[in-house]
Amino acid sequence: MTINEQWDKLLSEGNNQDWKIQLSIPIKGHSIYTGINGLRRALLIRIPDRIDNLNNKLPACKELECKSIQLGDHLYIAVILIESRYCDIFAALAEDLVRRLKGKNGDEDIKVFLSQLARWQKFLAVNSSGLSSESQRGLWGELYFLINVIFKNINISYLESWKGPYNAPQDFQFKDLAIEVKTTNAQRPQSIKIANERQLDDTVFTKIYLHVYMLETIESKTATLPQLISTIRDIIKNDFKLSEYFDDSLIEVGYFDKDEIKYSNTSYIIRDYKSYSVGKEFPRIIEKELHFGIGNVSYELSLSACSDFIVEADQIRQQLLKL
Repeated sequence: MTINEQWDKLLSEGNNQDWKIQLSIPIKGHSIYTGINGLRRALLIRIPDRIDNLNNKLPACKELECKSIQLGDHLYIAVILIESRYCDIFAALAEDLVRRLKGKNGDEDIKVFLSQLARWQKFLAVNSSGLSSESQRGLWGELYFLINVIFKNINISYLESWKGPYNAPQDFQFKDLAIEVKTTNAQRPQSIKIANERQLDDTVFTKIYLHVYMLETIESKTATLPQLISTIRDIIKNDFKLSEYFDDSLIEVGYFDKDEIKYSNTSYIIRDYKSYSVGKEFPRIIEKELHFGIGNVSYELSLSACSDFIVEADQIRQQLLKL
């Protein structure tokens, strides 16, 4: 039974009391509960002893109420959903928490539970309507590169080189190599958006490549974002650690499986792609060249100005094989 189904069951039974709860994870040693507080959905974790100033340690969020409560002989941390319009996202995040706990022992419940609250408040604040078309296209490009370049040339453990979801300057980072993947569906003259002054800065890395997919967006059920995600999950299904990293990364970018239907009719065709070697003469803005007081600079980069820096895609493959 899913988390949403558990809440629906509790609500359908009616509630003549302040709280009604049931064990959510039917695994010995775990202490996560679904509950309703009046008509509000909640997730609770039972804690063994009182924690000093616990309520002061819980994050504040206008969409969630986090507090410690006493029910019978037991003490709980309760996370209550205030805005019912976020119930689907709340359920998705709760399912993610349950998935994490199933791979751990019961003693780790509280630590894992508390570590997720800050993430929850961020997603409930900004992810009510799914990914924008630009974000969908960007994620598709990164995942396509992951499957067709990273996985095909080196082993699947390098999935963890995918750092874009965690606000790293480049999408893929290795020891001495970084690769930034961009997508565009613009007609000529084509340009791409550079997010900040560090994205093409090779101060930290020996080599940076810029890999650009020129896409055509069509209405179809093939080559969709959910299909790429399903492909990757199938490739890494026997590695729990990588599967967890991948699912965490999807949540970080704001992709939830509950929204799959929103993305299932949008496909992308690669019209062309080009790889660029980023170096000293490459047209770019980098941090050390900015005047004092200027930062977080985003700008448009015309690809026609980068033609002298085009390299064969095989050059990236050769660099990856050296890892």
